[in-house]
Amino acid sequence: MRLDFNILLIDDEIGKRTTQKEFDKLKNAISKQIETKGFTSHFEELKSIDNFDLTPRQCTPKRVDLVISDNNLGSKKTDNSIPNDDNDNDGINFYLSLKDKLICDFVLYTKSSKKEIINKLSTELVNTGDPNLFSRFTFVSKRSDNWHQPILDLINHILSKREEINNLRGLYAQLTAQMHNHFKYVLNKQNERFDFDQCIDLAYTNKKIDIDLKKFLHRQRQIRNGLLHNNEEFCNIKKEYKIKYEYNNRVHYLYEAEFDAERKKLILVYNQVLQLVK
Repeated sequence: MRLDFNILLIDDEIGKRTTQKEFDKLKNAISKQIETKGFTSHFEELKSIDNFDLTPRQCTPKRVDLVISDNNLGSKKTDNSIPNDDNDNDGINFYLSLKDKLICDFVLYTKSSKKEIINKLSTELVNTGDPNLFSRFTFVSKRSDNWHQPILDLINHILSKREEINNLRGLYAQLTAQMHNHFKYVLNKQNERFDFDQCIDLAYTNKKIDIDLKKFLHRQRQIRNGLLHNNEEFCNIKKEYKIKYEYNNRVHYLYEAEFDAERKKLILVYNQVLQLVK
């Protein structure tokens, strides 16, 4: 279970004496929001997008949950991965290229007014013709007195998804443990060391459950193991989180959209097992 929340903060004024107080205030507000949810915040601060290396060797081991950046950032790079437009000194084009390589949400803040931001986005949308162009972007005007709030709201939304996954982990751990104990009671194995999988097989051998229930219980057991031992991953195709688990010597994934259905199945089989008698 992953409780760290990694934030990449990019602004060319980071470290300046005149602006450090403003950055500290933003970071403190974000950290408080994250920590009240039971997670731990980690910041990586960069003065330029040119300092961020996206090569697989460097970015694969680390997961970034959120990028927060000043929109007025240019890039001197001229390689194929970073667009370079001398007539456009904002960071939008850079982040549009970055979003396919870094699977997370982006917040771009600017001193421009909301009207200026809307005009810029409208132009980009007309030029590209892609309605999903800014689906993972939040643009914030610093002219607002409460410009931190949209960032905190986005973090709350991201963490709510993480909390749902952790709640599912807890439910699987609790209900499978109770089924395990009930199997040991039904099989008169309370004082013996029988793992959950052994109890399922023995219950089938003793004709306490049929073959279909045996298979289903083993699948639920493997989903539990996957939830408890694997971190969630973001699927860039379905645009949702997934958890890996193994069943029948094959790798499977439980997707976020399937959580409700699997939760209902787990409760159903839990009720079936607890009705078993000696």
